[in-house]
Amino acid sequence: MFRTNGNLQASSETELADHCIAAYEFAKKTNSSMVQYLMSMALIELGYQIAGFEKGSVQ
Repeated sequence: MFRTNGNLQASSETELADHCIAAYEFAKKTNSSMVQYLMSMALIELGYQIAGFEKGSVQ
């Protein structure tokens, strides 16, 4: 996992998303459901950061 401070730049966001998607796809091919689940959760959180949502707030 990657720790971010919420101030991701576009290139960092793309690179991070690409790595997470690659890990998710690899987990799918190897039937690793736990890694697949964890990567999907990381992608959801990354999506919230990219969209600018704060945890616990309604937009």
